Amino acid sequence: MERLSTSYVFNRTLSGVMENRSKLVDMYEQIASGKQVRKASDDPVLTARILDFQRNVNDITQSERYVVTAQNDLSGEESVLTQTQTLLMRARTLIMQGRNGTQGVDNKQIIGSELNQILEQVAELSNSLNSDGAYIFAGYRADNEAYTFTRVGGDITASTYNGDSFSVEKTVSPTLKVKVSHPGDEIFTTPAVNIFDELIQARDDLLAGNSPSNANLANLDVGIDSVTQGITDIGARTNKVESASEVNKLLKNSMEVSLSKIRDLDLPTAITHFTQLETSVEAINNTFARVSKISLFDYI
Repeated sequence: MERLSTSYVFNRTLSGVMENRSKLVDMYEQIASGKQVRKASDDPVLTARILDFQRNVNDITQSERYVVTAQNDLSGEESVLTQTQTLLMRARTLIMQGRNGTQGVDNKQIIGSELNQILEQVAELSNSLNSDGAYIFAGYRADNEAYTFTRVGGDITASTYNGDSFSVEKTVSPTLKVKVSHPGDEIFTTPAVNIFDELIQARDDLLAGNSPSNANLANLDVGIDSVTQGITDIGARTNKVESASEVNKLLKNSMEVSLSKIRDLDLPTAITHFTQLETSVEAINNTFARVSKISLFDYI
């Protein structure tokens, strides 16, 4: 009976040492990974929480990329509209000069020629591309030119809008979309005025030695207001995008902190536990080896 009892104690002790060795291996691998959970089966509930946080962080990371794109789009359109505004203000000045009764036919024709150059420049700006190669003012039909122009003798005589009436929107946070462009029929060819028509009319009048009409000047002012309003819109939209960017950073930081708490291992504590267990196993092994005159690990 005593022999069986000694054998039983030996085997139980050996089993305990083996179990602790297995725990040491698991703890070592956990410390090496730096994660509390190395595979889903370790803790299915915690794994599900970790995956949920990771999805949220990935969504915000994607939104941060869209923020950069939106900022580029808005900046690009603002540059185009600012150039357009400058050209139209110059056109207004020229029309005012052409309406001056002291101007002779030759001077009017010179003014008309400069107006024609402005018309060409505004037409070119209306078909500007963004950084992705899409036509800014074509709405969601951005693969095609926003405007095509009819020409007679090389000069523009009419315009046709090819885009739709929608502003392109981009997601800049998980809960916010921002318009990053204006369709051309909100800027250049609105229901109230067609900027191209007004420039064409003023040019033709001046080249013919006539003075542009009062209505022509008034309509151009409406067109300038449309462009100015577009620039104002961009400022407000840019502020929204910048605010969204700040919120994204705060949310991402908060989620990453929370994710780290449930995913990452407390290394100092884990190393302490590992060292304690390692010392305990070593002590048991040494003691048992002296008593049995063999190495427990060799016995295994």
